[in-house]
Amino acid sequence: MPARASKFDAYHKWLGIPPAEQPPNHYRLLGIALLEGDEEVIGAAADRQMAHVKSFATGRYATESQRLLNELARARVVLLNEQKKAVYDKRIGAENRESPQRVENSRPAFDVAPPPLGQESSELAQIAIAERRNQRQINVRMRRKRRTFPFYTICIGFVVIAASLVIAHLTRPQNTVEVHNPAHQAASGVTKGDATLLVPKSDAEKRRPTTTPQPRRPPPLARPAPHSARLNVQPEALDDATETRPSNHISPSEQEHPRIDDLSGKAPQPEEEELQEARRIIAEVYLQDFERLRSTSDKVRLARRLLDEAKETESDPPAAFALCTEALQLATDAAEPSLAFEIARHVEEKFDGPPLFCRSQVAIGLSETARSSRASTQLCEEVRPLLDEAIKRDLYEAGQSISQVFVEAARRSHRKDLLEQATAALGRVTTLRECYGEIEPALAVLDLDEQNPLANLEVGKFYAIVKGDWSRGLPCLARGADSALRQAAARELAAPGEPLAIADLWYALSEDLPQIESKAARRHAIDYYRIAALSLQGLDQSHAIAAIQSAIDDQVVIAQQLPLTDVPSFEIQGVRVPAAAIQYDVVSMPPPTAGTAEISFRLDRRFRRFAGSAWIKPNEQNRYVSCLVRFEVRCDGRPIWRPDPFDEQGREKRFNLDVEGVEVLTLVVEGIGDRGRDFAFAEWKTPLLIE
Repeated sequence: MPARASKFDAYHKWLGIPPAEQPPNHYRLLGIALLEGDEEVIGAAADRQMAHVKSFATGRYATESQRLLNELARARVVLLNEQKKAVYDKRIGAENRESPQRVENSRPAFDVAPPPLGQESSELAQIAIAERRNQRQINVRMRRKRRTFPFYTICIGFVVIAASLVIAHLTRPQNTVEVHNPAHQAASGVTKGDATLLVPKSDAEKRRPTTTPQPRRPPPLARPAPHSARLNVQPEALDDATETRPSNHISPSEQEHPRIDDLSGKAPQPEEEELQEARRIIAEVYLQDFERLRSTSDKVRLARRLLDEAKETESDPPAAFALCTEALQLATDAAEPSLAFEIARHVEEKFDGPPLFCRSQVAIGLSETARSSRASTQLCEEVRPLLDEAIKRDLYEAGQSISQVFVEAARRSHRKDLLEQATAALGRVTTLRECYGEIEPALAVLDLDEQNPLANLEVGKFYAIVKGDWSRGLPCLARGADSALRQAAARELAAPGEPLAIADLWYALSEDLPQIESKAARRHAIDYYRIAALSLQGLDQSHAIAAIQSAIDDQVVIAQQLPLTDVPSFEIQGVRVPAAAIQYDVVSMPPPTAGTAEISFRLDRRFRRFAGSAWIKPNEQNRYVSCLVRFEVRCDGRPIWRPDPFDEQGREKRFNLDVEGVEVLTLVVEGIGDRGRDFAFAEWKTPLLIE
């Protein structure tokens, strides 16, 4: 049976560790003897395994390669450290003593194994779940095969069973217990619920009167004797008898427990033979559509049809998955990033798989086909959030590949801003990848001792200071060895609802830290000052605003830019359709010949600059008409920008105004033109507030 395409088992394929031995301990992972003590042997084995796994770092299983490299690095660190190795060996020995003996045909070992060490335990659990699912499907296929035995085999079986019944009937003993059916008395059956335990009768029991016998502890039978009796007893009489069930017995209640993969709501990816059959049917049904493919638009239309069909075929996972893969291929060939990523997101939403398993492959495929400026720009827009997700998940190998796609797409887009963003993203991923490699020994220590102060400090600094992920870094800093950082982190975790106090705490602490740590702590303080500036008033608000502006002046943080359309307006005069007038980064005013119109916004004194442009927009027929318009910007009722009236339609008048300390910003438009003529609209284009 071919392996499932979606559940790639890196342990088995790359390291030769079968599913029954997963998750492996450090010794099995390195391929050395259990409790091996020679450091040279351990180091050489780790180097060998890591070099082998690194050879897959740029292929389709780059994510699996990075995960295994992390595990191998932790194994090396633990086994080459005398103290850590002693603790680990003690734990391994305890687990081996506690684990039951293997029973043939029992459930796989990973069903009862302790959870794996390391951050990737969830991914190892997914592999274990996949193996259980594979075993379940193999059992189903074996049952199907048993149903297909030849007819003559069944006939022979019936003959053998009949002969056994006759022989047993002729040779049965006469001094038996009469229970339910006197003809079936060769053994006793103990029933509790739906589980029946079959117990052979002893000589002593045969001599007892015909009363309900007390159950004893005999060895279980592999299968019932030809003649057996079922003995129904009270549950309390089964305390000893139930202990005799085989170790591989699964009670009905255990079988009904939902599995993790069932709770996810996602379907397993189909097996290759199921996909081949589904693809064959798709090729027959859509034969004419595929033959008529001539242009890019034809591919896009067919890809959309296949995706819609997949959404309606969710009850048939193999068909839905095959439809999605065909649609993905068409969208990729057509160089349509938005459609391809829409399909990929649908696949990841509906089917099991490792994080980013579909979108990352789509990004790599589109890097070869999306060559035009338009397609490259779309690819950049799709890749950017994908890269952020990879960084959030600490998937830096995948992030490096995605960022390289980002850079290439940005170059082909011929947009300087995108290229700057992509280059910065590639540099950040590279830095994070290197720093993450440096903290892997500390992560290995935390796997064994989560309270270790030095390891917590190192990991906390990486997440909070380097990565800027304070939600993950704060708990580590609160257990770290640095007393100042520990106290500040503990205070923030204890009172997150006091933004101004937390901001002041980190701001004061930043003055005593080294340069890099100081900037990170100050940036974190600014995050809380911004919350305080929105939620507080009076002197507290002024204090928060001053701290924000000081950090901007010192280039510690970048000024926030907020479209004016995101600021709620509180007073509108003369604008006929307010909801439609303030949207899409444009404030559309009424026809200039209709008189004066005003819209006011409350800024809460948070911003320093107000930038944008004003223009006269041609009417819907794109006709340039005779009109004269006066634009005006007022701050707290005082005009600060009032150019001469103009009638140049299509030409913008730009402005960049000082609004520091302003609470109310008002936009005014006055129409001065011939009434009764065709009119044009006056608009404020991309009005932007800069902190």
